[in-house]
Amino acid sequence: MTVHFRPATILNSLIGAWAIERRVEDAASLTGSATFERLAENEAVYHERGTLRLSSGYEAAAERKYIYRQCADGIAVFFDEHPRRLFHEAKLIRDASGCLHGEAEHVCAEDTYLTQYQFDPAARFQVRHRVRGPRKDYTMVTFYRRIGDAGR
Repeated sequence: MTVHFRPATILNSLIGAWAIERRVEDAASLTGSATFERLAENEAVYHERGTLRLSSGYEAAAERKYIYRQCADGIAVFFDEHPRRLFHEAKLIRDASGCLHGEAEHVCAEDTYLTQYQFDPAARFQVRHRVRGPRKDYTMVTFYRRIGDAGR
C-alpha cells in the first residue's frame, strides 16, 4: 500500500487504526494499537493503548492521548488536557525517497524533548523522542503500521 503523505494533508492520512511498537533504550518496550479519530475539520484525537514491559520483567497496561492539529506545512501536537497545552509543532518536508520528515522541540521543566517524525509512503511512520535533562537521558522510538482502512 502506497500512501502519499503531504505536509498540508498529513492529518487526513493518519485517520484510522495503527499497530504500534515502541522501544525505550535498554529500559522498556510497548506493543499495542493507536487510533486517530477526527475531532474537527483540522483536528484529531490520538489514543494509544498497549502493554508496557520494563526490562525488569514488570508489565502493565498503558495508554496516552494527544490532540493533533493540521497546520499548513505539518502538524501541531497538544496534550489532551483543558486548557490545551502545546507539546510541539513540526514542519514537514519531503526527501528524495518520498518520505516526509519533521523535527520539533519541547522543554518541560529541566528536560528537553527533541522529536523527529518520519512518514514512509509504505503506510508506515515513526516518531523518535530524544529526552535529555538532569534525571532523564534516553531515546524512545515508536513504529506505526497501518491496520486496514478503519476510519478512512
